[in-house]
Amino acid sequence: MKILISGGGFAGMTAAYWLKQYGMTPVVVERAGSERTGGYAIDYFATAYDVGEHMRIIPELAAQPIDAAFLGFIESNGEYIARLYMASIRKAVGGKYLPLMHGTIEQALYHSVREDVEFRFNTTVRAVEQSPDSVLVTLSDGTTETVDLVIGADGVHSRVRELVFGPEQNYAHFMGYHFASYPLPNKYNLPRAWINYNEPGRQIGTYPNRVPGETVVFLTWRAEDTPVPPRSERAAHIRKIYDGMGWLGSQLVNDLAPDTEIFMDTVTQIQMEHWSRGRVVLVGDACGCPTFLSGQGASLAMGGAYILAQELDRNQNYADAFAYYEHRMLPQTTLRQAKARDFAGTFVPDSKLGVTAAHIGEKIIMRDRFTGLLGDFMMGDSILDTEGFYRLPESHDNLLGYRIAGKLKKINYETIDLDMSALVEKYKRVRLLIQLDDFRSIEPAALWSDYEFGREYRDAIAKLAVVGNTRLADWASRFAKPFYAQSVKHFDSDALDDAWKWLEPDAA
Repeated sequence: MKILISGGGFAGMTAAYWLKQYGMTPVVVERAGSERTGGYAIDYFATAYDVGEHMRIIPELAAQPIDAAFLGFIESNGEYIARLYMASIRKAVGGKYLPLMHGTIEQALYHSVREDVEFRFNTTVRAVEQSPDSVLVTLSDGTTETVDLVIGADGVHSRVRELVFGPEQNYAHFMGYHFASYPLPNKYNLPRAWINYNEPGRQIGTYPNRVPGETVVFLTWRAEDTPVPPRSERAAHIRKIYDGMGWLGSQLVNDLAPDTEIFMDTVTQIQMEHWSRGRVVLVGDACGCPTFLSGQGASLAMGGAYILAQELDRNQNYADAFAYYEHRMLPQTTLRQAKARDFAGTFVPDSKLGVTAAHIGEKIIMRDRFTGLLGDFMMGDSILDTEGFYRLPESHDNLLGYRIAGKLKKINYETIDLDMSALVEKYKRVRLLIQLDDFRSIEPAALWSDYEFGREYRDAIAKLAVVGNTRLADWASRFAKPFYAQSVKHFDSDALDDAWKWLEPDAA
C-alpha cells in the first residue's frame, strides 16, 4: 500500500516510520527545503516519550536537552515566587521527561526514517482527487502521484484539510491569544532556567537556547482574532504590546534586531467531529491541535501517528482503520484540548487578582510533596497505556470485541461509545464480547460512565459474551444481564473460540 504523507513534522515522520515497519510504502512531501531544525522548546514526556522509546530515538534526544536546571516564576523585581527543579518534574511524570527544542526532536525523527522513506522537500500538495480505488495527488512541482491513501500531517494550517474538508475557519477555535518566539544574545545574566513573568494580559519567558550564548524569548498576550502581522512588522508590533513591561520585559523586546527571525501565530485549536473523508485522513495538529498551552502537542502528534499506523496494519479495510484510529484518539484529544482551555487563564491572567491567584497556585503545585498533583496537572499519563484496552481483531460488521487489562478508565468508555454509536446507527443491534482475563478494577470516575453505557445501549446489545476465569469476570457476567444486554453468557478463558461462535447470528 502506497501512502502519501503531507508534512514532515512530528506526526508525519512518526507515521512514516511505523507505516514502513508494517510493510507499507510511505512517501513524505514537506514544504521546507530540508529537515527542519527550528522551533521553540517543548516538554517531551508521556505518550511522545513512549513512542520515542519504541522508535529507539531516546538516546539521541537525551544527549541534547535544553540546559535548564529549573522552572521559575518571578516578580517584577526578579525575585522568585516559586521554583520547580527538573528532578521534581521527572518524578511527577514517572521519570520519562526531557526538556527539548522542537528541532532536536524533528532531527531525531528524520534520522530514524531518512534511509527507508522517500522525502520530497520544497513540495506541497496542490490538489487531491479521490476515486473508489485510489487518490490522485497533484504536487507543487507539477508532478502527480497516484496513491492508495493520503495522510494530512501538515499542521494547524493544513493544506490537505482545506482541500478535502473545507476552509480552516470551519474548524479553528481561537483561544484569545497570540504568541511569539525569537532568539537573542544572552547579555542579561539570565540563569540556566525557564523563567516566566506575568502581568495582566501578557506573559514573557526566557530559556537557554541550544546555540551557545543565546537565550530564547517566548511571549503570549491577549489579542483579538486577527491575522498575525507580516514578518517585517512583527518587531514593532511586539514592542507596542510590551511597552513598559516590568522585569526585563521591555528590554527583551526593545533589543530585537531588524533581522531577527520572529515566529508568531495565533493560539488556536483545531476541533473536528471526524478526521477522515474517503481515502484521506488527518493526524496531529491538522485535526486536533491542542496548542502549546496543553503541553500535549508532541504526544498527540506522535501518539496519533503511531495508533493510525497500527490500525492500518490491523485492518484490511482502510475505512475501518480510520474509524478505529479516530475512536481511540478523539476522546484523548478532546480531553487534552479542554485542559488547555482551562489552563489558558492561569498562564496569562487577565487581571491583577488573576495574577495573584496564579502565583498562589504556582507556590502550591511546585512543592515536592505535590508531585502527584503536578503529574495530573501536566497530564503525565500516556495514551499508549490504553493498549490495555483495545478492540480485538476478530471484530467485524456488528460484532465488536474488546480485551480489557489492568484498570478500566473513564476515557475508555468514550472510545466504546464512539464504536457503539457508529454500529448502532448502521446495524441497529450489536453483538459484544468482553475479554477480562487481566482486568483488575475500574477507576471510580468510570463508574458513572459504566452506568450510562448500560442505560444507553442495553436494548441495542443483542448478545454479550464475557470471557475470563477471574472472579471479576464471573461477577461481570452475572451483573450484566439485567443492565447491559438482552442475552449474556460467561465463558472461561480457554473457551474464547466458543464465545465468538455463540455470538454469531445463527447461534442458539
